[in-house]
Amino acid sequence: ATITKVTTNGKFVGSVNSNLFHDPSCAASKRIKEANQIWFASVDEARQAGYEPSQCAKDKLGMK
Repeated sequence: ATITKVTTNGKFVGSVNSNLFHDPSCAASKRIKEANQIWFASVDEARQAGYEPSQCAKDKLGMK
């Protein structure tokens, strides 16, 4: 299956190889190869795509 990027400059970035999304400032987000990046405009958009926040994203968003 081919996954197309929703957008290339959203607020959160995930990898097509995992189900986590990250704040772009998270160290983990910097390790995602550009070809594997998928961007989301909002937490809701990421969740609708089946992604969950990473620990860093939870910390940045004030989630528990």
